[in-house]
Amino acid sequence: MTTAPIIATLKETAAVRANGHVAEEANPPPPALPLNLAKLSDEVLALLAGAVPKEIADRQAKREADLFGEYKERARVLGVTPARFAAALGLKLPRAVEKASAADGRGSVKPKYRNPDNPSQLWTGRGKPPPWIELGDERSERGTPLPLAKFRIRDDEDEK
Repeated sequence: MTTAPIIATLKETAAVRANGHVAEEANPPPPALPLNLAKLSDEVLALLAGAVPKEIADRQAKREADLFGEYKERARVLGVTPARFAAALGLKLPRAVEKASAADGRGSVKPKYRNPDNPSQLWTGRGKPPPWIELGDERSERGTPLPLAKFRIRDDEDEK
């Protein structure tokens, strides 16, 4: 009796997993490159080295855009809002920073005072005065403290 058929049967049995599937190789060999890199010049290799990451990024961006477009269309068809979709994914949408508007009952206030030493520093006249304003007891004819009068933005002055 020869042992060759028995050894072959043992190898086949060892290749079959407990769940009945044939075991695959742990590390399949990498696919062969479609071109021989050893034959390319250094200049061409340098060009490829720069072009390959860009091409990979472009392809990834295209796949993402296609995915987002598909989801956006499906959500539109089903009437799902972006907020609802984000909530279903467990995400929190960033809240947009909104300026005061008539919708919330607050209006924007134009600045009335400007720092002469640094024209980019403005103050509306509401709240605590900034450090560059020094208030004193002297008052103008209108009742405005004199130190404020020198900081006042005139109506004809261009506001920045």
